[in-house]
Amino acid sequence: MISQFFILSERGDTLAYRDYRGDVVSITPEIFHRRLKMLRTNGTHPPPIFNVEGTQFVYIIQYGLYFVCTTIENVSPAFILEFLQKIASLCKDYCGVVHEEAVRYNFALIYELLDEVLDYGYPQSTSTDELKEFIFNEPHPLQRSSAAPKPLPTMNLFGAPSAPDKKVAASSAPMKSVMKEKNEVFIDVIERLTVVVSDNGQIIKYHLDGCIKVQSFLAGSPQIRIDLNENLRIRNWENNAVNRDMTSAIFDDVSLHECVNQDEFEKHRSLLFSPPAGGWVAFRYSIFNLSELPFQVNSFLEESGDDTLVLRLRVRCTVPSQHHAVAVAVTVPLPKSTTNDPSLGNPAMEYKQKEKLLVWNIKRIHGGSEQSCNIKINVPTITRKCKQEFGPVRLTFEFPAFVKSGLKVKTLKVIEANGMYTPARWIRYITHTDSFEVRF
Repeated sequence: MISQFFILSERGDTLAYRDYRGDVVSITPEIFHRRLKMLRTNGTHPPPIFNVEGTQFVYIIQYGLYFVCTTIENVSPAFILEFLQKIASLCKDYCGVVHEEAVRYNFALIYELLDEVLDYGYPQSTSTDELKEFIFNEPHPLQRSSAAPKPLPTMNLFGAPSAPDKKVAASSAPMKSVMKEKNEVFIDVIERLTVVVSDNGQIIKYHLDGCIKVQSFLAGSPQIRIDLNENLRIRNWENNAVNRDMTSAIFDDVSLHECVNQDEFEKHRSLLFSPPAGGWVAFRYSIFNLSELPFQVNSFLEESGDDTLVLRLRVRCTVPSQHHAVAVAVTVPLPKSTTNDPSLGNPAMEYKQKEKLLVWNIKRIHGGSEQSCNIKINVPTITRKCKQEFGPVRLTFEFPAFVKSGLKVKTLKVIEANGMYTPARWIRYITHTDSFEVRF
């Protein structure tokens, strides 16, 4: 099914490689990296799946690294992408951190994992708990002076900082009693938005994908109970007879992890489970329609003489005033005939001349506020084609401590039979973008 698996750095260095079936040439890492460079040179965003002379390449970017599978069979792309996510999560669970240097230091552990999760190209177990019995290498601790490369910005949001698990991240220190161990559980409520807005402000596409991710580092075998909104309603469980209102959190679709008690969720909107080790997703949900977006973007293009265009941008944050967005980037494609650098004199602007892209960086914007800018673009002559080359405007952003759906974790309880310890509990909310596009 899967011919090869490999991990590449951003420079194209092969950090790990396994050939499971011998039906594909061994230089696929070089082919993969060359194809990515070629697509980027042509101004094309590389798709997550592409074909080169009959070989399918499927990849994800996690922690600043490329996790790649190759196959010549007709395999479900969604299955491979999910499998790659599982492998990336396993690497983090067992190594503690995942970046280029960590993979190099822990290559023996990584290869042992790869030998267990795939058998002749067929996926086996990707459960952190189940693999504990078969993994014997210990993680190699990195030196404090080691400088780890910074991961891609949108990929380091998933999950709380990794903490050692008894087997997964064991150390050479003596075993401590359960009473003295640092027992922690991290809950991340993460939402990703996909939005397309027409030139007249109409929402063409809206998709919100959310999940509740659990990272559990608890001694013993306790149960965890997460109580959600009592007014949470699910459209596909109620024969679509659900009207949106201001008081209910309404989802179009949901799915529960197999270890979550479904009866408890249906009756009390609670997630009750005995957590497996490491990071895993307990609850997924989707919303396909929403009347108000977290941002409104207005653009106005004006002529100023025979060879100058002025683009006026206004970005308004529509979330409640107690919340704010960070790392906001507004990207605008400019005409190919642009002759000047529109970012000069504005430290918040960045001009990528090769791609003809202007990036406006906003460090922080509070709910209910707006920011605007005027951009002057020089061209040899103003034509209709020149104007059509503007846009669409694309936004990336992150909302800490805020989710658009209104989902809330009301209580988080750790139920331990002996009551021998009181664990630390952490809850985090994050909203960010998959794609947010506003057309001219």
